[in-house]
Amino acid sequence: MPKLAEDYGVPPDSRNGVLDTSFRRVLRRMHRQDSSVAKNHWQFLQAVYYDAAGRQQSFHINCYAGGFPNLHWERDGIMAQFPPAQQAPRDSALSLAEHLKFIYSGSAPISAPPANYTVVVHWSRFMTRQSRRLIQAVRRNVALAPAGTRVALVFVNTDDFYYLTYKREDERLAALQQKSPAK
Repeated sequence: MPKLAEDYGVPPDSRNGVLDTSFRRVLRRMHRQDSSVAKNHWQFLQAVYYDAAGRQQSFHINCYAGGFPNLHWERDGIMAQFPPAQQAPRDSALSLAEHLKFIYSGSAPISAPPANYTVVVHWSRFMTRQSRRLIQAVRRNVALAPAGTRVALVFVNTDDFYYLTYKREDERLAALQQKSPAK
């Protein structure tokens, strides 16, 4: 994974991990409480800015970025200051501590170093060019942090999460079809 992350522009000094498939349970719980919040956290590409207390401060996801053929992560100057202006609706459904429980490096959950801000970036090979553009936009934005502001970057590859999630759904649907075949 380190070589792939490097190819996508992930800085070598950042924390890198993969999203564990058990994150599905969190999304299901969110869906029962508020389906629009769950939809936002289900997106392939995300940049979630958390403050030192682990509260979400700014939320950026692919479906709100707009643009074709390239997503406009910096549309309307939202990334012109640090932390960036709001793009997607902010919520309190996922604290930094809970988010990190589902990000693994090797066999252990990742931890974030003490920081004024922690930015968790979800990226995927499924959206190669858009992932690279998001990573670049976040890196440019973090460079705008005032002197003395500690910012921890956590980059999360979501390939396995989405592959296994959709594979399980396909298997579930196939089993349902076998139980009640079409007449």
